[in-house]
Amino acid sequence: MNTSQIYIAVSIAVLASIALLVLLTGKSRRESRLTPLAGLAFGFVLAGILFGDDRLIGHSLLGIGVILAVIDIFKKSKSNSAVRLHTMLPVVLLLALGDPIYGASASAQLSGGVVTEEITFSNGKIRLAGTLTLPSGDAPHAAVVLFSGSGPQDRDGATKTIPGYRPFAIIAEHLAHNGVAVLRYDDRGVGESSGEYIEATEPDFISDAETALRYLAGRKEIESKQVGVLGHSEGCLIATKVAANNPQAAFVISLAGGAVDGYTLLLRQAERQGQAEGMSEERVAETVQEQRRIFDLVLAKEWEELTEVVSATILKRLEALPKEKTAAIGDMNSFAKKRALRSVSAFQHPRYQFLLRHDFGKDWEKVSVPVLALFGELDVQCDASQNKVALKQALARNENDDVKIVIVPAANHCFMKARTGSMSEYATLPKDFAPGLLEAISSWLLEKNILK
Repeated sequence: MNTSQIYIAVSIAVLASIALLVLLTGKSRRESRLTPLAGLAFGFVLAGILFGDDRLIGHSLLGIGVILAVIDIFKKSKSNSAVRLHTMLPVVLLLALGDPIYGASASAQLSGGVVTEEITFSNGKIRLAGTLTLPSGDAPHAAVVLFSGSGPQDRDGATKTIPGYRPFAIIAEHLAHNGVAVLRYDDRGVGESSGEYIEATEPDFISDAETALRYLAGRKEIESKQVGVLGHSEGCLIATKVAANNPQAAFVISLAGGAVDGYTLLLRQAERQGQAEGMSEERVAETVQEQRRIFDLVLAKEWEELTEVVSATILKRLEALPKEKTAAIGDMNSFAKKRALRSVSAFQHPRYQFLLRHDFGKDWEKVSVPVLALFGELDVQCDASQNKVALKQALARNENDDVKIVIVPAANHCFMKARTGSMSEYATLPKDFAPGLLEAISSWLLEKNILK
């Protein structure tokens, strides 16, 4: 039984016990209506379940609901109104139903005998929280730990920019049903993990990942010689670093991972995004040149000039829009300057500085274990044609030819089935993987004799 189930079970037990105690102590006058306080408790419990994906908010709301329900019971007992169990039935029923509504991350057992366990491990002062998904069948199991891409993400790979998309939860369940255990965890400063995301550097995230690998390999249910790493986007940088520096990593699965330097990758990203948005060739070339100038100034740390260039670029784009779309902005010069200052602040962050300068191919050169690299055909953020060649070349420099590259048809950077691949359509697409992704992963693991 995991913590969510224990939480809900204890809540039900407390409510039922108190209500039964008051009922047995006996009051002459009985009241069967749902009081306003009980109704409020019902509302908080319902809200707690609806916000169950955020465990901190969900459990806090549930807790308030339970406290209000207890207060309501005692108020009835002191006002000579006996409590009938059915007056609290809506709250109790919601709590009982709360666990399945919470979803896979709060369920002790999924279909097919797959079991989940909420776990924690520590990296120095940072406490990282996650979910371990275990397959049915006899242990020990092969296993993989998942590393998320850029931006704060919880253990399911969920972000605010793509509501409802939980890629790591889908991968974990698929692999567990195919015999591979999966560890996924909240980024530091996200969900139930401690720390501050915005203050963390790339070495911090790599250190967290190495700690996760050691934790997973040390579990008694896990075959320590068959533990691999899987990263998505920037998480592939983390996966390659971990694999290169830790002999416990038996394989690498890369989802949309770069193999060129950040500067080159981001310039191609600007080009592909413009093409996906339907820009003319001339406009695409102009956009790439704008980005090149911006990146050069970032590398040179010419912040004042950079602010002027970014502000002018934003203003130019605003002036190209119909007036009805910019009417609410007011002073466009002031608006552009404020936006530029925010952009420059982001460029100054050590993590962005690191990624822009970093050569991802150098990391792949140090990987000597088997590699499965998957790219989306319509990915504009990590262009398949650019990076698949560079990846093979980097591995070859380490005499590692144990690599399989798969291009997933019609998939974007998030491996959702896309129309154009543009970043602007991410939130509008079905929140499932494009056909072929999961099958490619499990079939490769079978080829490598990792699946039982």
